[in-house]
Order: sequence, then structure tokens, then C-alpha cells
Amino acid sequence: MRDNIKTISLRDIHIIKPLWEGLNAQHCTGSDGFKTHYAAQTFEMRCKKILSLAEDCVHIDVLISDAGEPKGYCVCTVDGTTGELDSLYLLPEYRGKSFGQQLAQRGISWMRSKGCTDIIVTVADGNEHVFPFYEKQGFKVRKTVLQIPKSVPEDV
Repeated sequence: MRDNIKTISLRDIHIIKPLWEGLNAQHCTGSDGFKTHYAAQTFEMRCKKILSLAEDCVHIDVLISDAGEPKGYCVCTVDGTTGELDSLYLLPEYRGKSFGQQLAQRGISWMRSKGCTDIIVTVADGNEHVFPFYEKQGFKVRKTVLQIPKSVPEDV
């Protein structure tokens, strides 16, 4: 497959729905304490925040196969001088082939072009294996936030 990454508009965000659902399923499987949280999430719920932003505050890149099918994506947002790599996902057969790096770097470049001085990414519980990937993109662990899952009884 040749490099075929396209930037899409907010009105076309539905294109990434099956991929986002793949990422959410991965979070459901990998998370020890937050399976119910991820299981309750829908694409429409996730899009609510993104669609509430101005078009120029959201950047969506999609990896498109030669057959025209989406195989990966990266969503980035900006809020003032803070940029966030909100979501990045590739189908397993497209991992380890530099597509993730290309998607991440395109998003980071876009955030920098918007004047972001702080660029962050949040990694879900159970997905810590992606730390080396993000470190290669220039990210460093700044802090770790622990949370009690809503499904855990109070007397634990």
C-alpha cells in the first residue's frame, strides 16, 4: 500500500466510526478497571465533544487503502495554546509500517502550525504498550493519574 493519508472535514467524521469502534473494543479488552466505562461509550458520544468545536480547531487525518477503505486515523484538537492528539488507531495489519508515525507527525505539525505550545496525548488504562511509540514522537510521561473505577465497591 502506498502512503495515502487524507485530511477530512468534520462533516466526514463518520468515515472513522468502524476504526474508532475497533479502538474502543481494544480499550474494553485491555482495561482492568474501566471496561464498563469503555463499553458504555459510543462513537456518537465521543463525537459530541469534537463536533462542538470549530472546524479550524479539529484536524482529522485518515489512512486510506488503495481500494478506498479507511485503515487508520488520527484526530487532533486545539484549545488555545494546548493541542491534544485525541485519538489514533490503525488496523493491526497496518501497524509497524510507519503509518502511525506519519499520522501522529502530521497531527503534531498541524497543532504546532496552530500555535500550540503544549501538546498532549492521553493513554488509556491497558494501552500502556503504546508509550514507546509516543516517546518516539517526542512525548514524555509528565504525570500519572489514578482513578477509582465506578464499578469498584467503596469498601475495597
